[in-house]
Amino acid sequence: MQQDNIVTQQSIQQQSTQPQLLNKQFSILVEKFYQHNWLLYKNEMDHIMFKNPITDYDFFEIELNKTNIFVTIPLKNSNYKYKTKFDSYFQACEFIEMHLDAFTSEQ
Repeated sequence: MQQDNIVTQQSIQQQSTQPQLLNKQFSILVEKFYQHNWLLYKNEMDHIMFKNPITDYDFFEIELNKTNIFVTIPLKNSNYKYKTKFDSYFQACEFIEMHLDAFTSEQ
């Protein structure tokens, strides 16, 4: 019981030290990436990247310009990436969340 309390306190301390996104439109994704122990590697208003701490080949990247949101996702068990574009923050977040879940699943 006491050990559970320690883990909870460590978890709270870890969350408080994790950086917050500058671009708040994508803040819904932060907790999801942190749950899977991914690192916020690039944190700019127009460029966000989360990297897998185990390998440099696996990263999710978001790049923005005035009209589009470009999303790059890793392909599981591969060094290749897939890049697509969106015109909606919501669609981009849904796409990233779906592929993060698939990428981190055990199957």
